[in-house]
Amino acid sequence: MKKFLCYFLGIASLVGAQATSAAVAANTQVAQLETSRDSLRESVSKQFQEFVKGSKEMMNQYDGFINTLNKAIKEDKGLKAKDLDRILDAACFAAECHQHQTRKNAKQTPYVSHPIAVAESVVSIGKVYDADVIIAALLHETIDDTHATFSEIRERFGTKVESIVREVTEDKSLSSIKRKKIQIIQAPTRSEGASVVQMADQLFNLNNLLYDAPTDWPRERIDQYFQWSQSVVDNLPEASKSLKDELHRVIKEYWKKQA
Repeated sequence: MKKFLCYFLGIASLVGAQATSAAVAANTQVAQLETSRDSLRESVSKQFQEFVKGSKEMMNQYDGFINTLNKAIKEDKGLKAKDLDRILDAACFAAECHQHQTRKNAKQTPYVSHPIAVAESVVSIGKVYDADVIIAALLHETIDDTHATFSEIRERFGTKVESIVREVTEDKSLSSIKRKKIQIIQAPTRSEGASVVQMADQLFNLNNLLYDAPTDWPRERIDQYFQWSQSVVDNLPEASKSLKDELHRVIKEYWKKQA
C-alpha cells in the first residue's frame, strides 16, 4: 500500500510539475505577445504622430480614443485585444490618407480628427463594439476624399469593412443636391453597420455646425443642412437608439437657439 501510495504521489508530482511547466510556458507566450503588441502599438502611434505633423491636439484625441477602446475591452463589451490592433492600424491608415487635408474650422485642425471622432462616437455613444463597424467609421471618407481604393480597404481590413464603406461613399460625379436626395432615399435600406456610421458622422457634423461652424457658412446654409440631416436621420434604421436619440437632441438644441 505504501509503495502504491508513493508511486501515485510520484506520478501526481510529475503531472503537477508538467502542468506547472506548461502554465509557465503559456504565461511566457502571453507576456511575449503583449510585449509584441505594445511594441507594435508604439510604432503605429509614432506613425500616426508623423502623419498629423506632431499635433498635440490630435495626439490627445488619439490617446483618448485608445482609452475608450481599452475600457470597452476591460469591461468585456465584445472587443478583444486583437481588435484593437486592427482598429489602430485603420486609424493610422486614415491619418496617412488624410494627412494633407484640414477641417474648415478656424483652427484648420487635421482632417483625421473627424473620422476618429466619428469612430469614438460609434463606441462611446452608439455602444457598438463591432471592430469592423469601428474601422469603417475611421475609413468612411477615404474613398470620397483621398487616394485610397476599395480593393485596398478590402485587402487590408476585410470584405465587411469594404461593404460598409461602399454604402456610405457618395458618387462625387453627381451634384451636391442630387447626392443629398439619394442619401434620403437610400437611408431606409442601409445595413446596420452603415446606419451606425452614418448616424455617428451626422452627429459630428451637426455638433460642428452648432459649436464650430465653418467661417464661410451663412445661417441659411446651416439651416438647410440641419433640415436635410433631420430627413436622413428619421429614415435611417434604428441600429443604435442612443445615437439616434443624441442626434434628435442636437437638432432640437439647434432650432431652439435659432428661435
